[in-house]
Amino acid sequence: MQVYYRISDDGNQTTEEFSFPTALGNSYNGRKKNVPFKFLTYGDMNVNQDSEDTLRLIKKIIKSDPDVRFIIHQGDIPYAWNGDENIWDRWGDLAQPVTANMPYMVVVGNHESDAGFKAYKHRFTNSTGRNSNSKEGNIYYSFNYQNVHFIGLSTEHNFSRGSRQYNWLKSDLKNIDEDETPFTIIYTHRPMYCSNSNHHEDDIGPKFRDAIEPLFKDYKIDLVLYGHVHAYERTCSISFKSKCEKSVLGKYYYKEPKGTIHLVIGTAGYESNQEWEVKPSWSKYRETSHGLVMITVADNTLLYGKYIRNDETVGDVFMIDKESTPLKKSGLLKEKKSDPVQNPLK
Repeated sequence: MQVYYRISDDGNQTTEEFSFPTALGNSYNGRKKNVPFKFLTYGDMNVNQDSEDTLRLIKKIIKSDPDVRFIIHQGDIPYAWNGDENIWDRWGDLAQPVTANMPYMVVVGNHESDAGFKAYKHRFTNSTGRNSNSKEGNIYYSFNYQNVHFIGLSTEHNFSRGSRQYNWLKSDLKNIDEDETPFTIIYTHRPMYCSNSNHHEDDIGPKFRDAIEPLFKDYKIDLVLYGHVHAYERTCSISFKSKCEKSVLGKYYYKEPKGTIHLVIGTAGYESNQEWEVKPSWSKYRETSHGLVMITVADNTLLYGKYIRNDETVGDVFMIDKESTPLKKSGLLKEKKSDPVQNPLK
């Protein structure tokens, strides 16, 4: 179902007509039935040619694939240095064909921090689902979509044990109904895991990991999405202070994983970070390019993701299968073998 709308000023001026997809239904004859859906995710966009290329890719994907239902942006949105309103407005004009027609969920990055995040708070309202409270609902919040519980966090606000954000997160995780939402996905800005040299002097990531990652194991977090570092990187399935879980069929397929997969996707437009450190054991794929990730939630047990570059080629794929069933049920193994993927936008 589509919702159609216009925006009016105080007079008689109205915008053109826009529309956006509503949430899919999830019941059938009284029984739970989740419809497969997709979403796009990335961070660190800017206002430049590369960000225009990313938005062009997004528009093409949305036009060709009605299963894409919303977008998640992990902070550092327009790079409006010193809160420059002109940059915010330029980004708004550039992104409008996407943001006016698709639910667009965001969290803050370090480059939204000017004037107490004033420009961010003025432009975005994320108050849905189980929010922290009215004061912080734009900063950290959660919502359910179909069979997935989504949590947006802030690495730019206090997340230490006992903080308001930490206590809210723990309470939110305790209230997850795994029968209703068997998958849990968290998105935030600064990564816990990253081997790009640009991340070397950032001490917030390790502090975030020490405070928050133990909760990931306790509450079975499946996937965490980050920006901040201008590159793409995927970890193995890993838990706090543990070694990598073994994957099946190479480095991309995880059957009944106990840990969490972490994705750094700061690839939406800002200048790429080209230098890498020696590759650690938990890093399973990494590259420097511009693009985005498309996540497909196929059913209550299977989640599939791929990194799509702006030139429409696929750089990485991964799968999480929460059930001990043959991979062939998904049809995705055939796609992986046809390297590169024949239709990367589907």
